[in-house]
Amino acid sequence: MPPFDGSLKALSDVVKAKKGGAEYAKALKAVHDALGAADAGMKAKQSDWPGFVVEAAVEALKAATGEYQQAVVGGKIAKPVEYQDARGFILQADRMIESVAPDLQRKDPAALDQVRAGLAELKKAFPSPMPPRTPVKDYGGVLADVSRIELAAGKLM
Repeated sequence: MPPFDGSLKALSDVVKAKKGGAEYAKALKAVHDALGAADAGMKAKQSDWPGFVVEAAVEALKAATGEYQQAVVGGKIAKPVEYQDARGFILQADRMIESVAPDLQRKDPAALDQVRAGLAELKKAFPSPMPPRTPVKDYGGVLADVSRIELAAGKLM
């Protein structure tokens, strides 16, 4: 797999410098291109690409629960960056599932419907990029949603 840390660093530098427009678009495209090459490399090594993607998406959701747990302190979202990290993991997991949805539909349509329903419910806890003052769901609710998704996703791996 070709490395992509250089393109990630370049994008991070553009964001930190608060550069927008063409510079941001160019840096973001470089990241997408690098990730596409990494995906192609991984795809070539996986006999069950859709199952592999589902497994990776579930791991992203698990990471989201840890970030969310850190974000909520004393019944409030005290750490917005952790909330945003959790939200990003969830949105990416959703994109990953949808990227292989036609294959998953053929494998087990009911399980895919359960995963999609679980993701829709989970995303309710993250209504916007900026966190609400008080959590829409507590940590236990987010963890329960992820557990239900993981259970349904097991049929797709």
